[in-house]
Amino acid sequence: MKTPSLATGPEGGIRDLASLLALLGLATLALATFADYGVGWDEPGLRTYGRLLLDFYTSGLVDRRFAEFADLAYYGGAFELLWAALEPFVPGDPFLGRHLACALVGIAGVAATAAIARRIAGARAGLFAALLLALMPDWYGHMFINAKDIPFATAMALALWLACRLLEEWPRPRLSSVVGFGLATGAAVGVRVGGLAAPLALLLPLLLSVAARTRRLGPGPALADVAPGLWRLLPSVPVAVLVTLLTWPWIGLGPDHLVEAIRHFASLDFPTPILFEGAVLPATEAPRRYLLVLLASKLPEIVLLGLAALVLFGGRGAWADPRLVAVATAAGWPILHAVLAAPTAFDGIRHHLFVLPPLAVLAAIGLDRLLGAASARARLMLAALLLLGAGTAAARLVITHPYQYVAFNALAGGTAGAQGRFELDYWGTALRELARETAAALDREGLGRPGRPWLVAVCGEPGTVEPILPPWLALADEIDRADVLLAALRPGCPAVPPDRRLAEVQRAGAVLAVAGIRSARLAAARAGAVAKLAETGSLP
Repeated sequence: MKTPSLATGPEGGIRDLASLLALLGLATLALATFADYGVGWDEPGLRTYGRLLLDFYTSGLVDRRFAEFADLAYYGGAFELLWAALEPFVPGDPFLGRHLACALVGIAGVAATAAIARRIAGARAGLFAALLLALMPDWYGHMFINAKDIPFATAMALALWLACRLLEEWPRPRLSSVVGFGLATGAAVGVRVGGLAAPLALLLPLLLSVAARTRRLGPGPALADVAPGLWRLLPSVPVAVLVTLLTWPWIGLGPDHLVEAIRHFASLDFPTPILFEGAVLPATEAPRRYLLVLLASKLPEIVLLGLAALVLFGGRGAWADPRLVAVATAAGWPILHAVLAAPTAFDGIRHHLFVLPPLAVLAAIGLDRLLGAASARARLMLAALLLLGAGTAAARLVITHPYQYVAFNALAGGTAGAQGRFELDYWGTALRELARETAAALDREGLGRPGRPWLVAVCGEPGTVEPILPPWLALADEIDRADVLLAALRPGCPAVPPDRRLAEVQRAGAVLAVAGIRSARLAAARAGAVAKLAETGSLP
Protein backbone atom coordinates (compact mmCIF):
# COMPACT_ATOMS: atom_id res chain seq x y z
CA MET A 1 0.00 0.00 0.00
CA LYS A 2 1.29 3.42 -0.82
CA THR A 3 1.43 5.73 2.16
CA PRO A 4 2.61 9.34 2.18
CA SER A 5 6.23 9.87 3.08
CA LEU A 6 7.09 12.50 5.65
CA ALA A 7 10.04 14.81 5.24
CA THR A 8 12.29 15.05 8.26
CA GLY A 9 14.02 18.41 7.83
CA PRO A 10 15.33 20.67 10.59
CA GLU A 11 11.95 21.03 12.33
CA GLY A 12 11.44 17.28 12.33
CA GLY A 13 14.87 16.77 13.82
CA ILE A 14 14.17 19.26 16.62
CA ARG A 15 10.83 17.61 17.39
CA ASP A 16 12.40 14.16 17.38
CA LEU A 17 15.00 15.44 19.82
CA ALA A 18 12.21 16.85 21.99
CA SER A 19 10.50 13.44 21.96
CA LEU A 20 13.74 11.76 23.02
CA LEU A 21 14.23 14.30 25.80
CA ALA A 22 10.65 13.73 26.96
CA LEU A 23 11.27 9.98 27.18
CA LEU A 24 14.54 10.53 29.05
CA GLY A 25 12.76 12.92 31.40
CA LEU A 26 10.06 10.34 32.01
CA ALA A 27 12.69 7.70 32.76
CA THR A 28 14.48 10.06 35.16
CA LEU A 29 11.20 10.80 36.94
CA ALA A 30 10.51 7.07 37.25
CA LEU A 31 13.94 6.45 38.77
CA ALA A 32 13.40 9.28 41.24
CA THR A 33 9.93 8.22 42.40
CA PHE A 34 9.43 4.47 41.92
CA ALA A 35 10.02 3.84 45.64
CA ASP A 36 7.01 6.02 46.52
CA TYR A 37 4.42 3.58 45.18
CA GLY A 38 2.49 1.18 47.37
CA VAL A 39 1.85 -2.48 46.66
CA GLY A 40 -1.34 -3.44 44.85
CA TRP A 41 -3.61 -6.29 45.89
CA ASP A 42 -2.54 -8.49 42.97
CA GLU A 43 1.20 -8.08 43.29
CA PRO A 44 2.05 -10.71 45.96
CA GLY A 45 0.13 -13.37 44.02
CA LEU A 46 1.63 -12.40 40.67
CA ARG A 47 5.12 -12.48 42.15
CA THR A 48 4.48 -16.01 43.46
CA TYR A 49 3.12 -17.05 40.05
CA GLY A 50 6.31 -15.85 38.37
CA ARG A 51 8.49 -17.82 40.77
CA LEU A 52 6.42 -20.95 40.15
CA LEU A 53 6.82 -20.48 36.39
CA LEU A 54 10.57 -20.20 36.86
CA ASP A 55 10.51 -23.37 38.98
CA PHE A 56 8.76 -25.14 36.09
CA TYR A 57 11.66 -24.36 33.77
CA THR A 58 14.48 -24.92 36.27
CA SER A 59 12.98 -28.30 37.23
CA GLY A 60 13.20 -29.50 33.65
CA LEU A 61 9.45 -28.92 33.04
CA VAL A 62 8.54 -31.26 35.94
CA ASP A 63 7.33 -28.87 38.65
CA ARG A 64 3.84 -27.85 37.50
CA ARG A 65 2.56 -26.11 40.63
CA PHE A 66 2.09 -22.91 38.59
CA ALA A 67 -0.86 -24.56 36.82
CA GLU A 68 -2.74 -24.91 40.13
CA PHE A 69 -1.97 -21.54 41.71
CA ALA A 70 -5.21 -19.56 42.14
CA ASP A 71 -6.63 -18.85 38.66
CA LEU A 72 -3.42 -17.40 37.28
CA ALA A 73 -2.88 -20.26 34.82
CA TYR A 74 -5.46 -18.45 32.68
CA TYR A 75 -2.92 -15.63 32.29
CA GLY A 76 0.40 -15.64 30.56
CA GLY A 77 3.49 -14.94 32.62
CA ALA A 78 5.70 -12.92 30.27
CA PHE A 79 6.51 -10.16 32.76
CA GLU A 80 6.31 -12.36 35.85
CA LEU A 81 8.73 -14.94 34.44
CA LEU A 82 11.20 -12.24 33.43
CA TRP A 83 11.03 -10.57 36.83
CA ALA A 84 11.39 -13.89 38.67
CA ALA A 85 14.65 -14.47 36.77
CA LEU A 86 15.91 -10.94 37.55
CA GLU A 87 14.76 -10.60 41.16
CA PRO A 88 17.68 -12.48 42.80
CA PHE A 89 20.07 -9.94 41.29
CA VAL A 90 18.10 -6.85 42.43
CA PRO A 91 18.88 -5.66 45.98
CA GLY A 92 16.32 -4.31 48.42
CA ASP A 93 12.56 -4.65 48.56
CA PRO A 94 11.54 -6.94 45.67
CA PHE A 95 8.27 -5.07 45.17
CA LEU A 96 10.13 -1.81 44.60
CA GLY A 97 12.31 -3.52 42.02
CA ARG A 98 9.17 -4.80 40.29
CA HIS A 99 7.80 -1.27 40.23
CA LEU A 100 10.87 0.08 38.48
CA ALA A 101 10.91 -2.77 35.97
CA CYS A 102 7.22 -2.27 35.21
CA ALA A 103 7.75 1.48 34.81
CA LEU A 104 10.46 0.86 32.23
CA VAL A 105 8.04 -1.36 30.29
CA GLY A 106 5.46 1.44 30.46
CA ILE A 107 8.00 3.94 29.13
CA ALA A 108 8.65 1.55 26.23
CA GLY A 109 4.89 1.76 25.57
CA VAL A 110 5.14 5.56 25.44
CA ALA A 111 8.02 5.28 22.96
CA ALA A 112 6.02 2.87 20.77
CA THR A 113 3.04 5.23 20.84
CA ALA A 114 5.21 8.16 19.75
CA ALA A 115 6.70 6.03 16.96
CA ILE A 116 3.22 5.15 15.62
CA ALA A 117 2.08 8.77 15.51
CA ARG A 118 5.36 9.85 13.91
CA ARG A 119 5.02 7.29 11.12
CA ILE A 120 1.54 8.53 10.29
CA ALA A 121 1.68 12.29 10.81
CA GLY A 122 5.26 13.36 11.44
CA ALA A 123 7.57 14.33 14.27
CA ARG A 124 5.24 16.87 15.90
CA ALA A 125 2.46 14.30 16.18
CA GLY A 126 4.99 11.85 17.62
CA LEU A 127 5.95 14.34 20.31
CA PHE A 128 2.31 15.05 21.10
CA ALA A 129 1.52 11.32 21.37
CA ALA A 130 4.35 10.73 23.85
CA LEU A 131 3.23 13.64 26.02
CA LEU A 132 -0.46 12.76 25.88
CA LEU A 133 0.06 9.16 26.94
CA ALA A 134 2.48 10.10 29.71
CA LEU A 135 -0.04 12.65 31.01
CA MET A 136 -2.87 10.12 31.22
CA PRO A 137 -3.28 9.35 34.96
CA ASP A 138 -4.36 5.79 34.31
CA TRP A 139 -1.22 5.12 32.27
CA TYR A 140 1.22 6.94 34.53
CA GLY A 141 -0.29 5.63 37.77
CA HIS A 142 -0.49 2.02 36.61
CA MET A 143 2.95 2.20 35.04
CA PHE A 144 4.61 1.47 38.38
CA ILE A 145 2.27 -1.07 39.96
CA ASN A 146 0.34 -2.92 37.26
CA ALA A 147 2.57 -5.69 36.01
CA LYS A 148 -0.27 -7.29 34.09
CA ASP A 149 -2.07 -4.58 32.13
CA ILE A 150 0.89 -2.27 31.41
CA PRO A 151 3.06 -5.01 29.82
CA PHE A 152 0.02 -6.16 27.84
CA ALA A 153 -0.74 -2.64 26.65
CA THR A 154 2.90 -2.07 25.70
CA ALA A 155 3.04 -5.32 23.72
CA MET A 156 -0.18 -4.35 21.92
CA ALA A 157 1.28 -0.91 21.12
CA LEU A 158 4.41 -2.54 19.68
CA ALA A 159 2.23 -4.88 17.61
CA LEU A 160 0.29 -1.86 16.33
CA TRP A 161 3.51 -0.05 15.39
CA LEU A 162 4.64 -3.12 13.45
CA ALA A 163 1.20 -3.42 11.86
CA CYS A 164 1.68 0.12 10.52
CA ARG A 165 5.05 -0.92 9.09
CA LEU A 166 3.47 -3.96 7.46
CA LEU A 167 0.81 -1.77 5.85
CA GLU A 168 3.48 0.58 4.53
CA GLU A 169 5.37 -2.34 2.97
CA TRP A 170 2.29 -4.22 1.74
CA PRO A 171 2.00 -6.42 -0.34
CA ARG A 172 5.68 -7.24 0.10
CA PRO A 173 6.34 -6.76 3.83
CA ARG A 174 9.91 -7.22 4.96
CA LEU A 175 10.81 -10.31 6.94
CA SER A 176 11.98 -8.14 9.87
CA SER A 177 8.52 -6.53 10.10
CA VAL A 178 6.81 -9.91 9.86
CA VAL A 179 8.98 -11.49 12.57
CA GLY A 180 8.65 -8.41 14.76
CA PHE A 181 4.87 -8.52 14.48
CA GLY A 182 4.93 -12.18 15.51
CA LEU A 183 7.17 -11.41 18.49
CA ALA A 184 4.96 -8.55 19.69
CA THR A 185 1.75 -10.53 19.22
CA GLY A 186 3.22 -13.53 21.04
CA ALA A 187 4.35 -11.29 23.90
CA ALA A 188 0.83 -9.82 24.16
CA VAL A 189 -0.80 -13.26 24.25
CA GLY A 190 1.90 -14.25 26.74
CA VAL A 191 0.40 -11.72 29.15
CA ARG A 192 -3.32 -11.91 28.36
CA VAL A 193 -5.25 -14.11 25.97
CA GLY A 194 -6.75 -10.92 24.54
CA GLY A 195 -3.50 -10.49 22.63
CA LEU A 196 -5.01 -12.82 20.04
CA ALA A 197 -6.89 -9.74 18.82
CA ALA A 198 -3.68 -7.87 17.89
CA PRO A 199 -4.02 -8.82 14.17
CA LEU A 200 -7.42 -7.07 14.06
CA ALA A 201 -5.54 -3.81 13.45
CA LEU A 202 -4.42 -5.27 10.12
CA LEU A 203 -7.75 -6.81 9.20
CA LEU A 204 -9.91 -3.76 8.54
CA PRO A 205 -7.33 -1.85 6.41
CA LEU A 206 -6.74 -4.97 4.32
CA LEU A 207 -10.46 -5.59 3.89
CA LEU A 208 -10.97 -1.98 2.80
CA SER A 209 -8.10 -2.33 0.35
CA VAL A 210 -9.57 -5.52 -1.12
CA ALA A 211 -12.99 -3.88 -1.37
CA ALA A 212 -11.55 -0.86 -3.20
CA ARG A 213 -9.58 -3.06 -5.62
CA THR A 214 -12.64 -5.24 -6.18
CA ARG A 215 -14.66 -2.22 -7.26
CA ARG A 216 -11.92 -1.22 -9.72
CA LEU A 217 -10.61 -4.56 -10.96
CA GLY A 218 -13.06 -7.26 -9.89
CA PRO A 219 -12.75 -9.91 -7.15
CA GLY A 220 -10.17 -12.12 -8.90
CA PRO A 221 -7.46 -9.50 -9.43
CA ALA A 222 -8.14 -7.99 -5.99
CA LEU A 223 -7.55 -11.29 -4.21
CA ALA A 224 -4.53 -11.96 -6.39
CA ASP A 225 -3.07 -8.64 -5.23
CA VAL A 226 -3.53 -9.39 -1.52
CA ALA A 227 -2.45 -13.05 -1.62
CA PRO A 228 1.34 -12.40 -1.79
CA GLY A 229 1.17 -10.22 1.31
CA LEU A 230 -0.76 -12.82 3.26
CA TRP A 231 1.74 -15.46 2.19
CA ARG A 232 4.65 -13.33 3.37
CA LEU A 233 2.85 -12.73 6.66
CA LEU A 234 2.64 -16.44 7.50
CA PRO A 235 6.03 -16.68 9.32
CA SER A 236 4.64 -14.38 12.02
CA VAL A 237 2.33 -17.20 13.15
CA PRO A 238 4.95 -19.74 14.31
CA VAL A 239 6.97 -16.91 15.88
CA ALA A 240 3.93 -15.77 17.87
CA VAL A 241 3.13 -19.35 18.87
CA LEU A 242 6.67 -19.98 20.09
CA VAL A 243 6.77 -16.81 22.21
CA THR A 244 3.34 -17.63 23.65
CA LEU A 245 4.34 -21.17 24.61
CA LEU A 246 7.54 -19.97 26.27
CA THR A 247 5.83 -17.28 28.33
CA TRP A 248 2.55 -19.13 28.96
CA PRO A 249 3.49 -22.82 29.22
CA TRP A 250 0.04 -23.81 30.54
CA ILE A 251 -1.21 -23.46 26.95
CA GLY A 252 1.09 -26.28 25.88
CA LEU A 253 -0.05 -28.62 28.67
CA GLY A 254 -3.48 -29.31 27.19
CA PRO A 255 -4.97 -29.19 23.69
CA ASP A 256 -8.04 -27.27 24.89
CA HIS A 257 -6.36 -24.86 27.29
CA LEU A 258 -6.40 -21.91 24.92
CA VAL A 259 -10.12 -22.32 24.27
CA GLU A 260 -10.69 -22.78 28.02
CA ALA A 261 -8.91 -19.48 28.75
CA ILE A 262 -10.97 -17.66 26.12
CA ARG A 263 -14.19 -19.06 27.58
CA HIS A 264 -13.08 -18.18 31.12
CA PHE A 265 -12.72 -14.49 30.33
CA ALA A 266 -15.68 -14.36 27.95
CA SER A 267 -18.02 -15.50 30.74
CA LEU A 268 -16.16 -14.21 33.79
CA ASP A 269 -18.34 -14.74 36.86
CA PHE A 270 -16.84 -12.30 39.36
CA PRO A 271 -19.68 -10.46 41.10
CA THR A 272 -17.46 -8.24 43.25
CA PRO A 273 -19.26 -5.01 44.22
CA ILE A 274 -18.35 -1.93 42.21
CA LEU A 275 -19.18 1.74 42.63
CA PHE A 276 -20.43 3.35 39.43
CA GLU A 277 -22.27 6.66 39.11
CA GLY A 278 -23.03 6.58 42.84
CA ALA A 279 -24.60 3.11 42.85
CA VAL A 280 -23.10 -0.09 44.24
CA LEU A 281 -23.77 -3.06 41.97
CA PRO A 282 -22.18 -6.41 41.08
CA ALA A 283 -19.42 -6.30 38.50
CA THR A 284 -21.40 -8.84 36.47
CA GLU A 285 -24.13 -6.20 36.07
CA ALA A 286 -21.93 -3.30 34.96
CA PRO A 287 -23.90 -1.26 32.40
CA ARG A 288 -22.90 -1.05 28.76
CA ARG A 289 -21.81 2.57 29.19
CA TYR A 290 -19.30 1.66 31.95
CA LEU A 291 -16.14 2.02 29.86
CA LEU A 292 -17.38 4.99 27.83
CA VAL A 293 -18.32 6.97 30.94
CA LEU A 294 -15.02 6.25 32.65
CA LEU A 295 -12.96 7.16 29.59
CA ALA A 296 -14.86 10.45 29.29
CA SER A 297 -14.36 11.08 33.01
CA LYS A 298 -10.69 10.13 33.29
CA LEU A 299 -8.94 11.07 30.06
CA PRO A 300 -7.25 14.49 30.33
CA GLU A 301 -9.20 17.30 28.70
CA ILE A 302 -6.40 17.87 26.19
CA VAL A 303 -6.80 14.27 24.97
CA LEU A 304 -10.55 14.72 24.55
CA LEU A 305 -9.84 17.92 22.61
CA GLY A 306 -7.44 16.07 20.30
CA LEU A 307 -9.96 13.31 19.61
CA ALA A 308 -12.65 15.87 18.81
CA ALA A 309 -10.23 17.76 16.55
CA LEU A 310 -9.45 14.61 14.58
CA VAL A 311 -13.14 14.05 13.93
CA LEU A 312 -13.76 17.68 12.99
CA PHE A 313 -10.53 18.63 11.20
CA GLY A 314 -8.99 15.36 10.11
CA GLY A 315 -10.54 15.54 6.68
CA ARG A 316 -11.82 12.69 4.57
CA GLY A 317 -8.40 12.17 3.01
CA ALA A 318 -6.84 11.39 6.37
CA TRP A 319 -8.93 8.23 6.71
CA ALA A 320 -7.67 6.98 3.37
CA ASP A 321 -4.39 6.23 5.18
CA PRO A 322 -4.58 2.52 6.12
CA ARG A 323 -2.28 3.13 9.10
CA LEU A 324 -4.73 5.58 10.62
CA VAL A 325 -7.52 3.06 10.04
CA ALA A 326 -5.39 0.46 11.85
CA VAL A 327 -4.95 2.76 14.85
CA ALA A 328 -8.65 3.61 14.93
CA THR A 329 -9.44 -0.11 14.79
CA ALA A 330 -7.08 -0.84 17.69
CA ALA A 331 -8.77 1.85 19.78
CA GLY A 332 -12.32 1.20 18.64
CA TRP A 333 -12.90 -2.53 18.75
CA PRO A 334 -12.36 -2.96 22.53
CA ILE A 335 -14.68 -0.04 23.26
CA LEU A 336 -17.29 -1.39 20.84
CA HIS A 337 -17.01 -4.84 22.43
CA ALA A 338 -17.47 -3.37 25.92
CA VAL A 339 -20.62 -1.53 24.79
CA LEU A 340 -22.19 -4.39 22.84
CA ALA A 341 -21.18 -7.38 24.98
CA ALA A 342 -21.39 -5.66 28.42
CA PRO A 343 -18.80 -8.01 29.97
CA THR A 344 -18.03 -8.18 33.69
CA ALA A 345 -16.30 -4.89 34.51
CA PHE A 346 -14.49 -3.64 37.60
CA ASP A 347 -11.43 -1.65 38.70
CA GLY A 348 -12.18 1.29 36.43
CA ILE A 349 -10.50 1.13 33.02
CA ARG A 350 -7.47 -0.91 34.04
CA HIS A 351 -8.50 -3.91 31.93
CA HIS A 352 -8.64 -1.59 28.92
CA LEU A 353 -5.36 0.25 29.38
CA PHE A 354 -4.33 -1.09 25.97
CA VAL A 355 -6.74 1.34 24.28
CA LEU A 356 -4.85 4.32 25.72
CA PRO A 357 -1.84 4.21 23.32
CA PRO A 358 -4.00 4.23 20.14
CA LEU A 359 -6.25 6.90 21.68
CA ALA A 360 -3.14 8.98 22.38
CA VAL A 361 -2.07 8.55 18.74
CA LEU A 362 -5.47 9.62 17.44
CA ALA A 363 -5.60 12.62 19.78
CA ALA A 364 -2.05 13.64 18.84
CA ILE A 365 -2.86 13.51 15.13
CA GLY A 366 -6.00 15.54 15.81
CA LEU A 367 -4.04 18.25 17.62
CA ASP A 368 -1.42 18.24 14.88
CA ARG A 369 -4.11 18.68 12.20
CA LEU A 370 -5.80 21.39 14.25
CA LEU A 371 -2.57 23.38 14.50
CA GLY A 372 -1.86 22.83 10.83
CA ALA A 373 -5.27 24.15 9.79
CA ALA A 374 -5.09 27.27 11.99
CA SER A 375 -3.88 30.71 10.92
CA ALA A 376 -0.70 32.13 12.43
CA ARG A 377 -2.60 34.17 15.03
CA ALA A 378 -4.97 31.31 15.89
CA ARG A 379 -1.99 28.99 16.16
CA LEU A 380 -0.54 31.09 18.99
CA MET A 381 -3.84 30.94 20.85
CA LEU A 382 -4.07 27.19 20.29
CA ALA A 383 -0.52 26.71 21.51
CA ALA A 384 -1.39 28.58 24.71
CA LEU A 385 -4.51 26.43 25.12
CA LEU A 386 -2.50 23.24 24.63
CA LEU A 387 0.10 24.36 27.17
CA LEU A 388 -2.70 25.06 29.65
CA GLY A 389 -4.21 21.63 29.00
CA ALA A 390 -0.86 19.88 29.40
CA GLY A 391 -0.11 21.87 32.55
CA THR A 392 -3.48 20.98 34.05
CA ALA A 393 -2.94 17.29 33.33
CA ALA A 394 0.59 17.40 34.77
CA ALA A 395 -0.62 19.19 37.92
CA ARG A 396 -3.23 16.46 38.37
CA LEU A 397 -0.46 13.84 38.35
CA VAL A 398 1.52 15.79 40.92
CA ILE A 399 -1.30 16.32 43.43
CA THR A 400 -2.40 12.67 43.31
CA HIS A 401 1.13 11.25 43.56
CA PRO A 402 1.73 8.35 44.06
CA TYR A 403 -1.87 7.30 43.34
CA GLN A 404 -2.28 8.92 39.94
CA TYR A 405 -4.77 6.34 38.73
CA VAL A 406 -7.41 7.76 41.12
CA ALA A 407 -7.49 11.07 39.20
CA PHE A 408 -10.60 12.24 37.35
CA ASN A 409 -10.95 15.15 34.95
CA ALA A 410 -13.04 18.31 35.23
CA LEU A 411 -16.05 16.65 33.57
CA ALA A 412 -16.32 14.42 36.65
CA GLY A 413 -15.67 17.29 39.03
CA GLY A 414 -12.09 16.21 39.60
CA THR A 415 -11.04 13.47 42.02
CA ALA A 416 -12.97 15.06 44.89
CA GLY A 417 -16.09 15.18 42.72
CA ALA A 418 -15.69 11.49 41.88
CA GLN A 419 -15.63 10.51 45.58
CA GLY A 420 -18.72 8.45 46.33
CA ARG A 421 -19.58 8.16 42.63
CA PHE A 422 -16.72 6.10 41.20
CA GLU A 423 -14.07 3.79 42.59
CA LEU A 424 -10.81 5.50 43.49
CA ASP A 425 -8.10 3.39 45.16
CA TYR A 426 -9.50 0.05 44.03
CA TRP A 427 -6.11 -1.63 44.38
CA GLY A 428 -5.38 -0.50 47.91
CA THR A 429 -1.98 0.95 47.11
CA ALA A 430 -2.63 3.63 49.75
CA LEU A 431 -2.68 0.97 52.48
CA ARG A 432 1.10 1.11 52.96
CA GLU A 433 1.00 4.84 53.58
CA LEU A 434 -2.03 4.30 55.81
CA ALA A 435 -0.18 1.67 57.87
CA ARG A 436 2.69 4.10 58.48
CA GLU A 437 0.28 6.92 59.39
CA THR A 438 -1.61 4.60 61.75
CA ALA A 439 1.56 3.56 63.57
CA ALA A 440 2.57 7.21 63.89
CA ALA A 441 -0.92 8.19 65.19
CA LEU A 442 -0.88 5.45 67.83
CA ASP A 443 2.60 6.51 68.87
CA ARG A 444 1.54 10.16 69.19
CA GLU A 445 -1.37 9.17 71.41
CA GLY A 446 0.87 7.11 73.68
CA LEU A 447 -0.55 3.83 72.44
CA GLY A 448 2.54 2.57 70.65
CA ARG A 449 4.60 -0.35 71.88
CA PRO A 450 1.98 -1.93 74.19
CA GLY A 451 2.74 -5.01 76.26
CA ARG A 452 0.71 -7.08 73.79
CA PRO A 453 0.84 -6.10 70.09
CA TRP A 454 -2.20 -4.49 68.55
CA LEU A 455 -3.78 -6.78 65.96
CA VAL A 456 -4.36 -5.29 62.51
CA ALA A 457 -6.92 -6.40 59.92
CA VAL A 458 -6.57 -5.31 56.29
CA CYS A 459 -9.43 -4.96 53.86
CA GLY A 460 -7.24 -5.90 50.95
CA GLU A 461 -4.16 -8.06 50.55
CA PRO A 462 -2.42 -8.31 53.97
CA GLY A 463 0.90 -9.09 52.30
CA THR A 464 1.00 -5.55 50.92
CA VAL A 465 1.47 -4.03 54.40
CA GLU A 466 2.93 -6.83 56.53
CA PRO A 467 6.60 -6.09 55.69
CA ILE A 468 6.38 -2.50 56.96
CA LEU A 469 4.42 -3.01 60.21
CA PRO A 470 6.40 -2.20 63.39
CA PRO A 471 6.86 -5.10 65.86
CA TRP A 472 4.02 -3.88 68.07
CA LEU A 473 1.50 -4.17 65.21
CA ALA A 474 0.71 -7.70 64.03
CA LEU A 475 -1.70 -9.05 61.43
CA ALA A 476 -4.96 -10.46 62.80
CA ASP A 477 -6.13 -13.82 61.49
CA GLU A 478 -9.71 -12.50 61.22
CA ILE A 479 -11.30 -9.07 61.24
CA ASP A 480 -13.45 -9.68 64.34
CA ARG A 481 -10.31 -10.22 66.45
CA ALA A 482 -8.58 -7.08 65.21
CA ASP A 483 -7.86 -3.96 67.22
CA VAL A 484 -7.26 -1.84 64.12
CA LEU A 485 -8.75 -1.95 60.62
CA LEU A 486 -6.93 -0.65 57.56
CA ALA A 487 -9.36 -0.22 54.68
CA ALA A 488 -9.48 1.34 51.26
CA LEU A 489 -12.68 3.29 50.64
CA ARG A 490 -14.28 0.88 48.21
CA PRO A 491 -17.41 -1.29 48.15
CA GLY A 492 -17.07 -4.40 50.27
CA CYS A 493 -14.79 -2.83 52.89
CA PRO A 494 -16.31 -2.11 56.35
CA ALA A 495 -17.11 1.52 57.06
CA VAL A 496 -15.14 3.33 59.74
CA PRO A 497 -17.18 5.88 61.76
CA PRO A 498 -15.51 9.30 62.05
CA ASP A 499 -15.21 9.07 65.85
CA ARG A 500 -13.21 5.83 65.52
CA ARG A 501 -10.77 6.96 62.84
CA LEU A 502 -7.08 6.88 63.65
CA ALA A 503 -5.63 8.00 60.31
CA GLU A 504 -6.55 8.49 56.68
CA VAL A 505 -4.88 9.01 53.30
CA GLN A 506 -6.14 11.85 51.13
CA ARG A 507 -5.29 13.16 47.69
CA ALA A 508 -6.86 16.00 45.69
CA GLY A 509 -9.62 16.44 48.27
CA ALA A 510 -10.66 12.78 48.24
CA VAL A 511 -10.18 10.20 51.00
CA LEU A 512 -8.57 7.05 49.63
CA ALA A 513 -8.12 4.87 52.73
CA VAL A 514 -8.93 5.02 56.45
CA ALA A 515 -7.75 3.32 59.63
CA GLY A 516 -10.16 2.79 62.49
CA ILE A 517 -10.51 1.25 65.94
CA ARG A 518 -12.16 -2.17 65.94
CA SER A 519 -11.74 -3.51 69.49
CA ALA A 520 -13.01 -2.42 72.90
CA ARG A 521 -9.46 -2.88 74.21
CA LEU A 522 -8.01 -0.22 71.90
CA ALA A 523 -11.03 2.06 72.33
CA ALA A 524 -10.59 1.93 76.11
CA ALA A 525 -6.86 2.53 75.85
CA ARG A 526 -7.43 5.52 73.59
CA ALA A 527 -10.10 6.94 75.90
CA GLY A 528 -7.71 6.58 78.82
CA ALA A 529 -4.96 8.35 76.90
CA VAL A 530 -7.32 11.22 76.03
CA ALA A 531 -8.47 11.53 79.65
CA LYS A 532 -4.88 11.54 80.88
CA LEU A 533 -3.99 14.25 78.38
CA ALA A 534 -6.94 16.37 79.53
CA GLU A 535 -6.01 15.90 83.18
CA THR A 536 -2.24 16.36 83.12
CA GLY A 537 -1.50 17.88 79.74
CA SER A 538 0.77 14.94 78.85
CA LEU A 539 0.25 11.46 77.48
CA PRO A 540 0.81 8.39 79.68
